[in-house]
Amino acid sequence: MIRVATHADIPAMVALFQRHHEERAFTFAFNAALISMDLAAAIDDPNWLCLTADRCALVAFSYRPMFSPNKVATELMLRCERPRIRPQMIAHFENWARTRHCKQIALASTHAYEAFKRLYKRDGYAPAEMTFAKEL
Repeated sequence: MIRVATHADIPAMVALFQRHHEERAFTFAFNAALISMDLAAAIDDPNWLCLTADRCALVAFSYRPMFSPNKVATELMLRCERPRIRPQMIAHFENWARTRHCKQIALASTHAYEAFKRLYKRDGYAPAEMTFAKEL
């Protein structure tokens, strides 16, 4: 069952994020205390959405970008170890974005994961822009 996360869900969400971090081999160190603090703040902020389900978590936020009259909802983290729940998590995210009067939603992925490209395209998403990153 998908539901809005509470503070009691933070340890399980941190564990999911840690597995995600380890699998993606990020260059920065995993910091459970920082992630716990950020999740607590997000759970308390109406501009953020934190969803949880059995071995699944989604964290997203809504905002109005500078120079635009339209609000956007952006997924920041989606970790779902139960593939059949992933589409339901995204549907919840989309519904939440509509209630926030967002005109656009975005899902994040790196170019390295062809499976995500196929899944997101199947759900009606299209590549929007490319970000170049450089480690300092």
